Amino acid sequence: MSDIVDTQRLCFTFIWKIENFSFVPMLNGTIESPVFTADNLYETCWCLELQPTGCYQDKKDIDFRLRKTKMGPKYINLDYELSILSSGDTKVKSVTESAFRFQSSNYLGRPFRISPDEIFNRGEILLGDTLTVQCKMWHHEKQCLEAGFSLARTRISAQRKSFTWKIDNFSTLEINGRKSLSVDLRPTLNLILTITLYTTDTPTYEEIIRIKVEGNKEEELDFIILLGISVQNVNDEAVYHSKDEFKLSKGREEWRFPLILNKKQFASNKDLLLPDDALSLKCLLIVSKGIIVLNEIEHTTYGADAALDLEAALIKTIESPCVGKEVHSRSNSLTSDLRHLFEEKHLADVSLRVHNEAFPVHKAVLAARSSVFKTMFDTDMKEKFTNTIEIDDIEPNTMRQFLLYIYCDTLENIQWENACSLYLAAEKYAVLGLKEWCSSFLKMNFSLTNVCEILVLADMLRDEELKNSAQNFIQNNDTVIMNSNEWKHFAQKHPQLTIETLTSLYRNEKLGKGKFPTLLALSPIIQKIIDVFFLFLSERICDK
Repeated sequence: MSDIVDTQRLCFTFIWKIENFSFVPMLNGTIESPVFTADNLYETCWCLELQPTGCYQDKKDIDFRLRKTKMGPKYINLDYELSILSSGDTKVKSVTESAFRFQSSNYLGRPFRISPDEIFNRGEILLGDTLTVQCKMWHHEKQCLEAGFSLARTRISAQRKSFTWKIDNFSTLEINGRKSLSVDLRPTLNLILTITLYTTDTPTYEEIIRIKVEGNKEEELDFIILLGISVQNVNDEAVYHSKDEFKLSKGREEWRFPLILNKKQFASNKDLLLPDDALSLKCLLIVSKGIIVLNEIEHTTYGADAALDLEAALIKTIESPCVGKEVHSRSNSLTSDLRHLFEEKHLADVSLRVHNEAFPVHKAVLAARSSVFKTMFDTDMKEKFTNTIEIDDIEPNTMRQFLLYIYCDTLENIQWENACSLYLAAEKYAVLGLKEWCSSFLKMNFSLTNVCEILVLADMLRDEELKNSAQNFIQNNDTVIMNSNEWKHFAQKHPQLTIETLTSLYRNEKLGKGKFPTLLALSPIIQKIIDVFFLFLSERICDK
């Protein structure tokens, strides 16, 4: 390992932003960046690999590696630098390699090791819970003719929920007494958590307060849970902070939170900590299935634009991703009033008739939320004069949820099947916010049995991001999915999309993991493509 590298030369710079990085240490397996092509380095293809538990036996560090994939010359000597960046372009830690010889495809560079404490104990590194990794690459013997830059983003699914838990009559809580709070994370996740505060005593007969968390999940996948709790005093200040993480899985559906409080401390500071004998706990809950819902190259540039785009990528303010928005548990009078208006049907001036079921609604609300409804009411369509709109391609339950979103910007008790129907309704009536919500929900709720149906929906609605995510999920679980009845049914009904998906899987393997370097080794995937292709042809011949 050497630091003697002329870093002022023209190079190719790759920036990788990993959103919701807090979940990475609890994930299994390798996380890969999107594959990027460095045209100024003989059109070679590369990616970065992240190993959450390290490459060595102690499994304590997080490791990053540069990997050459199957493109460009067979051998290339590189100088390269891997760095973890904080705000702006400040390098927190970096490693430089000089004249490293990358040989055949799938060849890995040396690991760049960093301890989790170096990342998580410095707030300026994880702004918005996003880690920024930079890789700079130079040809060792030759000068690049122009600079190159590529920006990639990987997002791990996450739902945030912040709330204040107020426990009244706290001083009357006796030994083994309990207070519980149910936290419902539906419809985005099929998960209900129960947080229980209870008192117990120590061998010295001191009363202490402990907290445990239990999960009631209906999912086959595990959940990763990050929970932060602090006591909120009379001045609205957070004291006695504590946080913990836990993987909720079959057989591990309960854990004890590390926050331990001495009840005597509260008694002696009750004016500050127990106003009106109420204990207030400020909670931040973040839950993930550990699924990557976005993994893409955002843009690539060369020449003078490369330096400008690199600077813009490093100074841009980091925002929380749309699927990770905080959900605040507080009353909202406008939402409550609109929900009351919807449920009471007061002053409704148009009716939606759905399979003989009528939904009295308000033109002004529908027109404000949907450009399609606005056009209906603004033009001389028959709906403008009859005040009745006949709808026969949406089920009543779906329409009820659709209208709840129109009025209240919220959804209740959503399963993936509901989300598919709602997505179609949102597409028909051009409700963009609902379309984005459904797409994000479906990306977070792939399973081995539903991913083919979601892929068909994404293809039909031209949602490329959802489609790519579904194909990536199939690639990561190819052995199980491609031997399932769902896949056989999908291949029979959608042969063209099946061929496209298998071709995409082959292309990803060829450019990315490099598992299939020869035609002979590719035979399983090629055989599947051939089988589906001939099935497609035979059905066409039968039709004629």
